[in-house]
Amino acid sequence: MQGVIISFDVGIQEGVIRSESGEEFNFDLTGWRGRGLPDTGVEVSFEAQDGHSARQVFNLPTGQRKAIGTLKVDGHEVSVPWYKKLGF
Repeated sequence: MQGVIISFDVGIQEGVIRSESGEEFNFDLTGWRGRGLPDTGVEVSFEAQDGHSARQVFNLPTGQRKAIGTLKVDGHEVSVPWYKKLGF
């Protein structure tokens, strides 16, 4: 299944995932298999277990972001992709 972490308490190492269908699943750090620590807003895939528990919780892959810089235009700083600053 897929969903998003809607809460995670570092102190008790437990959180809640909301699935794409709107169901909520509890998980704890022993079920976390993702990169880093779980955090609110992270999209995940997981296996449902025992009704409303989740295990084998992984981060979903995310696309690479483009580098953004700033450039002064008419006295104002505007965000510009790095390659535009190089004249490409």
